[in-house]
Amino acid sequence: MDWLSSMNTVIKHIEANLTKSIIYEALSKMAGCSMYEFSRIFSFMTGISISEYIRRRRLTQAAFELQNGKDKIIDIAARYCYESQASFSRAFKELHGVTPMSARKSGVSLKSYHPISFTLTIKGMNELMFKMVKMDAFGVIGLTVFLAVEDTLESFPSLWNSSVLEIPELPEGKEWYDFEGDNPSKFKWEEIEDTKTKWVFGWDKEEEFTIYCTAIIEYALFGEKLKATVGFMEQDIDKNKLVNINPYITVPAADWIVFSFYNERDSNSISQAYTRINTEWLPGSGYLRNENFPHIERFPVGANIENLPWEIWIPITVL
Repeated sequence: MDWLSSMNTVIKHIEANLTKSIIYEALSKMAGCSMYEFSRIFSFMTGISISEYIRRRRLTQAAFELQNGKDKIIDIAARYCYESQASFSRAFKELHGVTPMSARKSGVSLKSYHPISFTLTIKGMNELMFKMVKMDAFGVIGLTVFLAVEDTLESFPSLWNSSVLEIPELPEGKEWYDFEGDNPSKFKWEEIEDTKTKWVFGWDKEEEFTIYCTAIIEYALFGEKLKATVGFMEQDIDKNKLVNINPYITVPAADWIVFSFYNERDSNSISQAYTRINTEWLPGSGYLRNENFPHIERFPVGANIENLPWEIWIPITVL
């Protein structure tokens, strides 16, 4: 895959469709990665989200038309995919600092954001640590939500923090499910019946232990919505010791490239990791990302984790 060419193709596609619906899944396929990966990589490389870039380009073109044309504001709003003149006017003023009506006056200052382009830079001087892993099908028990692509960088950390790092309160009438092991009080599980949530979980923070938690990100079947599950991989737990609980999501058997990172884990470092995997490792590896599978982020939590890496698991197939 020629990553540079692919990203510039994405920009050309956006430019040709500013007055039409732009499907994020189509953009990610042009770039050769998942929507989640594409969203993180684009934000890391440009400093803004893909949705913000499209918004700025549309409102720049709308400003040109307001100053140079005689079309009604409501018609310009509809042309650039705004559902109403009011929503267009709010977005326009937020970006340009003036209303669309004021933008038609002589001497009014407006902002202009022109199409970006991706150019060659020197990279690949730092190593990427990886290993190939062949995994049988495995299950994950956890909390599942559906997130809009443009919200993942903000919403997903909130999901992680609220569901993994906090022990949820026990709702009235609900019972705890205990992990039957050497220390039954270490893991406690609670079932919540609604359309978005299957399991919420926590642990006894006073116990000294280490465990990996996993984030499963699916995308192919949900349009512009990502299905994100935070939970425990089956290899971390013995499902036969769980009372009345089955894995909520099953990941089929697949071949994975597992990338290990020892630097501090934050939004910027994770985005940088996806950028390097997709722009450096995959193009020269002889492998393609297997688009039929979700990908995995895996992080150590608990005690004694200082020397443990955090991981990104990419499903692969041979070119």
